[in-house]
Amino acid sequence: MNTRITLLRLLLIIAFHNSYAVTVTWNGGSGFWGQANRWSTGTVPTSLDDVIITDGFVVIPNGLNAFAKTLTITNTGTCRTNSNGIINMGNQMDLTIIENHGMFFHFGEINMSNLTSTSDWGVKGIENFNLFRTFSGSEINMINVGRKSILNTDTGNFINNGHIIITDQTPVAYTIGVTNYGTFLNGQVGYIRVDAGTYGVYNSQVLDNKGKIEVNNTDGASFVNEGKTTNFLTGTINVWDHSIHNSDDFENHGLINILQDSDPFSSFEGLYNSGLFENHGRLTIDTDADSGINNTFDYYGNVPEFENHNELYLRNSAEQSILNVATFLNTTSGYVHSDNKIAGGNLTNKGIFISTSTSKHDFVLTNSGAFNDRYGKLNPSTTDNQQLIVQPIKGPLQNGVPYNDILNLLSDSNISFGDWIIDESNPLIAGSYYPNSFTPNGTGSGDDLVFLEVTIASSGLTKNLGLVVINPNPIIKYNAATTREEQNRIELSVYPNPCNNKLNLKYNGLDSGLIAIYSQNGNLMFQDKKVDFDGSVISMPESMTSGNYVLRLLDNNGIITTKKIQVVR
Repeated sequence: MNTRITLLRLLLIIAFHNSYAVTVTWNGGSGFWGQANRWSTGTVPTSLDDVIITDGFVVIPNGLNAFAKTLTITNTGTCRTNSNGIINMGNQMDLTIIENHGMFFHFGEINMSNLTSTSDWGVKGIENFNLFRTFSGSEINMINVGRKSILNTDTGNFINNGHIIITDQTPVAYTIGVTNYGTFLNGQVGYIRVDAGTYGVYNSQVLDNKGKIEVNNTDGASFVNEGKTTNFLTGTINVWDHSIHNSDDFENHGLINILQDSDPFSSFEGLYNSGLFENHGRLTIDTDADSGINNTFDYYGNVPEFENHNELYLRNSAEQSILNVATFLNTTSGYVHSDNKIAGGNLTNKGIFISTSTSKHDFVLTNSGAFNDRYGKLNPSTTDNQQLIVQPIKGPLQNGVPYNDILNLLSDSNISFGDWIIDESNPLIAGSYYPNSFTPNGTGSGDDLVFLEVTIASSGLTKNLGLVVINPNPIIKYNAATTREEQNRIELSVYPNPCNNKLNLKYNGLDSGLIAIYSQNGNLMFQDKKVDFDGSVISMPESMTSGNYVLRLLDNNGIITTKKIQVVR
């Protein structure tokens, strides 16, 4: 709004108004605030007057600055601010500044400041018992407004499509920016921002958000839900430096961002859930707190449930991404990306769950979807896999060499596979896929991380699951330009051939290299990095049954020497 009165200017105006406080009552009917003859005192109210609208319709017109100490609207009264109409109130103690039992329609600007509290309930900036509605372009500015800046009672219906800015709340116990005991709607163009205080938003009844709510720098939880909160598809909730607490029913269809990055002791968790939390939108918890999500019982023993139906991102938690003592469900349409361990409880995955934790997990997993255990930190004894678990590959990846049985695939009844790629930001085909087999091409060979495209058939959810290549030996790529003369410079002899359990090798001209044995269909049967270049003895694995095999000797220049060997068992 172009016409904005600063706090300093407001205080100067208030100071120069009448010094005698009286109760000023509207005489009834419809009229404008600035009409002196419509008021019981015959004068326009001042900043020291208690104003009551008992009957009629009062309009604060464009360009008028209205003043009052308090404003009470009874159940038969209505007040409206036009688009450039302004109400200025401030410097009060232990009072409700605007108390609405009727109807309030706000198109203009309300400014409140320096409302101090000495009692348990103290100052309330706006207390609504009936209908309070703000429209697009309107503003409510509250600076240091006591105990409850906005209180919507159990009979109240508060609809916001304007901007509500609440800053610098008095640092006393239980100061709350927005308190809802009734029905509260933040509309699609509505914006609420709360800075400082104990809690930013507290809801115990019905709160619907279709616009944007932002909470920053609170001493306690930023958003507390003990009723029914719904964040709609168009809704955004941003929380900085503290957490969301849910003990009843919280449903997200839009965007929720919980971001903590300045104070490692600001919160024990990003999201504390002891009720039912359903995520149908996108929930991002990027926190340095102990836990990203703490899914736990409350003081009353209520059993918590967390359900993810869409996208959940858990990043940077200090101890664990999820601390779970009850039910955590990722549905067939759900996608979770978690970068720290999961501790406790039962987790059921029916969708796609990607874990990049480098710490051991400690939870019970029932998996009927696709679980990407990128660094192999699941506990096999507490894992019930009914579909697909993707874990690291033992490398190295070599061009044209197939890798079979690399997926922990119990069933593909609800899963389909796409391309193997490297570099998700600029996907390059890494090789060909056959059922539970991967054959690297020239791009994929030698890489330390490859991705497999996986789709959950029942929901159509598609993501790339990463496989880390655990490579105890140096990666040696075949160099197609290597000449025959270079290949022949290594003299290799093997004996006995055929062999049974032991195979002796003699070679010269080699500084360092890798010995590998492959079956005729390309399966890697044995590999070892040799350090004794005067000769080596290979103990043939029991998995090598009688048959013909190919032994390859590779040096770090990409030069390959091959020998055919035969095993007789």
